[in-house]
Amino acid sequence: MKKKFLYNVEKHDNEVLAYYNLRKIFIELSKPKNNKELKLYEMYSNILINMIFLKCKYQEKTENNIKKFMKKYKKI
Repeated sequence: MKKKFLYNVEKHDNEVLAYYNLRKIFIELSKPKNNKELKLYEMYSNILINMIFLKCKYQEKTENNIKKFMKKYKKI
């Protein structure tokens, strides 16, 4: 039987609670299977926050990954 990967999404120092909650939801819905995926989804969750709240722009490939995620889970 395979072990389930356990992780903890940590709140950054001075991070707004709304940002933390959104990042946590993003990571939980992504269901990381290992530490490498967890780090990747943490990065994407920070990018998501920057895109939504700070209106930052990123490379098209990066933004497309975020947009695909948003389309998939937009009804939640």
